Amino acid sequence: MLSEATAQSVQGLLDNVWIMIAAALVILMQAGFALVEAGLTRGKNVANIFMKNLMDFCIGSVVFFAVGYAIAFGGKMSGFGGIIGGDGWFLAGDGIFTYGTLDKFVFFTFQAAFAATAATIVSGAMAERTKFKSYVIFSAVISAVIYPVVVRWQWGGGWLFQLDTPFHDFAGSSLVHMTGGIAAAVGATLTPAPALLAAAAANMTPTSVSTLLAAVAVGVIALAEEFTAQSDVAAAGVAMTSLLLVGDDWDVGATFIFNLFFLVHK
Repeated sequence: MLSEATAQSVQGLLDNVWIMIAAALVILMQAGFALVEAGLTRGKNVANIFMKNLMDFCIGSVVFFAVGYAIAFGGKMSGFGGIIGGDGWFLAGDGIFTYGTLDKFVFFTFQAAFAATAATIVSGAMAERTKFKSYVIFSAVISAVIYPVVVRWQWGGGWLFQLDTPFHDFAGSSLVHMTGGIAAAVGATLTPAPALLAAAAANMTPTSVSTLLAAVAVGVIALAEEFTAQSDVAAAGVAMTSLLLVGDDWDVGATFIFNLFFLVHK
């Protein structure tokens, strides 16, 4: 018979292992985003799309480590602290916020995965519309400031969490997906598709390779969403965002992706 202390130690270890597995699945969504965007853009831009998605995670994780986590979870919750945090830069200090039995680095990894996801949602809407350097700057800003401030309001114990009837977010449906979606809409509005792209899209039909990439992408995203308790609609929404905002020939791809999506979840 295990002692209570031993049982608690084992439980804490299992909690940390499970959260790391969940974080890995969320990070896997980066591959899904890259594939769906590559499958729905012109062949000459595929390498650019892959690099943007890679930089979303690489740069996003670094700036979230440096300042984003402190803004989202650091400092006092009263007064202005209910809107934005400001303690624990670079995860330094003994008072770094974590949840339950989780190690602070495990909890940070899980949160960094979602920060990168919020940034990556935008890349599909702005595909073929921005230069690489400009997009990298945007990715750093949303991971370092925009997303952490929104997280602070609820997950970080801020003003939405402190309401008499607290706002509840289900698995990032508002804090992650809506933040990324609004940023995507703003980005697509400020960076309209070039006339050349619009003319090309009028006669563009998905190739077999593009369709295959899109299919694999939705499968990857749906798998990650399923195991991390995300909304079923979110995976389809990500694919549809790219379809609607990148090209005009979206009807064939949309039908294909929705059929595949419901087949996966049948």
